[in-house]
Amino acid sequence: MKPTKTDLRVVRCAERLGELNRREPRELRRDGEMERGFVTRHELAGLLRVSVRTVDEMVAAKEITPVRLHGPLVRFYMPDVIRELTAWAVARLEKLKGGL
Repeated sequence: MKPTKTDLRVVRCAERLGELNRREPRELRRDGEMERGFVTRHELAGLLRVSVRTVDEMVAAKEITPVRLHGPLVRFYMPDVIRELTAWAVARLEKLKGGL
């Protein structure tokens, strides 16, 4: 079975988050929100090295779940993003292995 663009994107993002997770936590902290683990769409896109549109597509595909704060204000809780993307990546890799 040939991997789709979505398969590759999810695996790539999970790998990038793994790299970030291995870094010193202070490297990721720029303000109070990031220190608490919450990031904006733009910050998440930067951390994953993807576009904001890709982040929006990942939300629409239910690959990651945003946290809604005070009406339209949306943030992403990094421990949840790491857990969700890792689970998606493992599931997609298992699917690909099963198709070989």
